[in-house]
Amino acid sequence: MSNLLDHLHKMQKKALFIFALFITIQTQAQIRSGYEHKNNCLKTELKAFGIDSTCETVAWFIDSSTTPVSKLIHFTHSFPKAGTYTVCLSVYNFCTRFDTMYCKSIKVEDCNSCDSIETKLKITKDSSVCGKYQFDAYPKNSNTLKVTYSWTFGDGNKSDNDDPLYTYSKNGIYRPCVTITATKNGKTCSKTLCETLEVKCHTTNSKCQWKEKNMYIEHQCNTWVFNAPEYEDSCMNYKWTINGKSYNDRKVTVSFEKKDSFDVCLELKSLCWNCDTLMCTTIHNDCLPNTKKCTWENVGIGHSVNKDICGKVIFEANYIRDTCVKTEYYFDGKWHAGRIFDHRFTSNGRYKYGFRYKNTCTGCDTTLYKWVEIGCFQDSSKKCDWSRMEIGYHNLGDKTEENCRKYLFQANGLDDSCMIYKMKIVHDNTNIYLESGKSHSYTFENDGYYNVCFWAKNECLNCDTWVCKTVYIKCGTASNKNFLKNKIAPSPNPVNNVLTLHNEEPLEIEIRNTFGQLIVTQNVDKKAEIDVRNLPQQTYILQAKDSKGYLFTYRFLKE
Repeated sequence: MSNLLDHLHKMQKKALFIFALFITIQTQAQIRSGYEHKNNCLKTELKAFGIDSTCETVAWFIDSSTTPVSKLIHFTHSFPKAGTYTVCLSVYNFCTRFDTMYCKSIKVEDCNSCDSIETKLKITKDSSVCGKYQFDAYPKNSNTLKVTYSWTFGDGNKSDNDDPLYTYSKNGIYRPCVTITATKNGKTCSKTLCETLEVKCHTTNSKCQWKEKNMYIEHQCNTWVFNAPEYEDSCMNYKWTINGKSYNDRKVTVSFEKKDSFDVCLELKSLCWNCDTLMCTTIHNDCLPNTKKCTWENVGIGHSVNKDICGKVIFEANYIRDTCVKTEYYFDGKWHAGRIFDHRFTSNGRYKYGFRYKNTCTGCDTTLYKWVEIGCFQDSSKKCDWSRMEIGYHNLGDKTEENCRKYLFQANGLDDSCMIYKMKIVHDNTNIYLESGKSHSYTFENDGYYNVCFWAKNECLNCDTWVCKTVYIKCGTASNKNFLKNKIAPSPNPVNNVLTLHNEEPLEIEIRNTFGQLIVTQNVDKKAEIDVRNLPQQTYILQAKDSKGYLFTYRFLKE
């Protein structure tokens, strides 16, 4: 009995030794294994280290994918676009039947993106002429770079020249801007640069230089058109006096009710130089239109769709047996002579056409319009453009720690009635949230990294995509206060001239219109003020990103 107990005790000690050795092997496998990476633009070299090829195999996963992208210890992966990706290395030891996973967030940049192009605005004063400036923008066109410029000078005038010379006609504070649109390697991006300029050189003692003193007059029957000479000068004021009535436009159209002679005077006045000149002439109206009315009860227009040839349509106006009546048809934005025409469309859509009946004897006319629907084409070549789609999010919690993890997520950039959305949240390769909709409120239970993805589908074009973003949740009293400190509250809304952000740290600012087009991008300091006086009157979307990657999205109205 004693020998049996001794034997059992020895077997127990041996089993404990083997178990301890197994645990040690597992721990060493965890400690010595891992991976390193090296980025080269969109290509990233991934290399696992500490792998025992006699007992261990590897598999690589990117983001929420459940299918390995590679099972090699060392390989190169090309990412489709710039962004932050979660790359995981799974190591399986088939000798000890133990597996582990190492994950990192890798930031990838697109070296060919034109966003990296340096832009610059340079304004040089030309002292030879009062108010004259040379405007230059960089970069310039080259073999690899296509650049266009759109200038606004702050006084209502514009230019598309590369390096315009511009002369301000009166003193004032102006904010000239240039929108630089660059295309590189098939990619296009725009940046807007502005500067504030004070013009202070004009006096009211100079005399006007009237380069042209003339009136241009033309007429058809009793309809007269009067044109003043065009001065490229915002100071110039035009005043017509025709048949005792006053008009203040450079071009004036007047119809007279009787045959007679009429006096016509034009006064040119420079509001900057405070000088004027007057010129007058007499015209003779000897024509009045025929006031006989036309009857158009029996007119009509229509079209016939060819059922055998997709897209072919015949258009026709009713025939009127009157030699005085002529017909014209309207199509593709232009008028053409004729009563009947045919056209073959090449794509589905709703197209407008019209016919105009004109009585050349009486001078009266009428116009009728209709629409034709084309829907026989099966257009499979049309693709969706997902370049504007992005994920916006911000914290919804108050100052209490328990609400720190409450966030609002929203798919931005595609305001299209054809779109449907759903959102999912992935944590540790597990879907923890999946719901339909464009906007979602979600409260995270724990700190950590989460993949937030939006699925978007264009039901009109029958194409879809996934867009994902890695979100890091870190709560606690200190971080929560820091987050709230970075929160901004743009005002006023609506805004006329200057939008104040009330931010407590520097931000990256983007302003887009409701079509997702980028209008303004700039980096701002604390308590920033953005000049929006030159923006058209409409609704805009402002996105602000702080140094920690938090993204805030607001809408404001420019009045």
